[in-house]
Amino acid sequence: MIVTFCGHSNFRPSERCEGWLRSILDAAIGHLPASLYLGGCGGFDSFAYTYGTTYRQSHPHVRLVLVTPYPSPNTRQQHREASGCDEILYPGLENVPPRFAIVHRNRYLVDCAQLVIAYVTHDWGGAYRTLRYARAKGKPIVNLADWEHTAGLRTPKTQNGGIIMRTTKQHRQTFLHTVSAFAGKDSSANYFVRHIFAFLREHPELLSNPEYRRLYDETLDFQVECTMRHSEWEPDEWERCRRTTEFVVDLANHSQGNFEKFSKELVDRFLARRRKDWSREDWNREDWNRENKSRED
Repeated sequence: MIVTFCGHSNFRPSERCEGWLRSILDAAIGHLPASLYLGGCGGFDSFAYTYGTTYRQSHPHVRLVLVTPYPSPNTRQQHREASGCDEILYPGLENVPPRFAIVHRNRYLVDCAQLVIAYVTHDWGGAYRTLRYARAKGKPIVNLADWEHTAGLRTPKTQNGGIIMRTTKQHRQTFLHTVSAFAGKDSSANYFVRHIFAFLREHPELLSNPEYRRLYDETLDFQVECTMRHSEWEPDEWERCRRTTEFVVDLANHSQGNFEKFSKELVDRFLARRRKDWSREDWNREDWNRENKSRED
């Protein structure tokens, strides 16, 4: 998988953007080989390179590739970043006038990419033209500037240690118990749940059935809760994180031919087990409601 970046030269890094970038890369790449194609021009490219070097330390299957608009790096930033990249790539622009080389290089980055991560706040300049080209090409795009702007307009409401939980503690325990029964105690619960969700995401026709829909919401909320625990999402960004999770799973389903999805047989067996859990949970909830009503009366 190839991920590339486009953003303004005056970009200033933030912990929030770094956390979002981490969660996007985790969800989009997973355990599969990937290359981060870097431009080496300006603040956002520098941010992508700096975080990419950190990310690569814990994800050795990720490579950093500097794509230069000229036969060799010709700026101080490109020379510095070239030394930390796994590869320097020149897309062969000998016949392009030097003053248009960066524009053509940026288009090459977009043409190669299966995901474009941007930070674009206004509709002029080179970063915007690159983003517009990516949209015209139908590339999957995440613009972090949109997220940061929206987050800045909100006053977070926190609970449970800063994370708005959508499930009860008892529900999470029974859910994890069911996952462990299927995946094994040594397997990653999030990995197992994500691949159940990947199957459901690829078969939206099943979601007209209330039980499949309930399983869809349950597996999605579990992933979102894990993401919000370990990333820099604000507490009131639950719905945005849900949409991002759906986006990156769609990306994996369509762009990674070897992305592992569970069979319908396994999903149905998992659903059958969850159906038993739900019947107990629903009965306990109704019993609790009846008891409270009788107390009020």
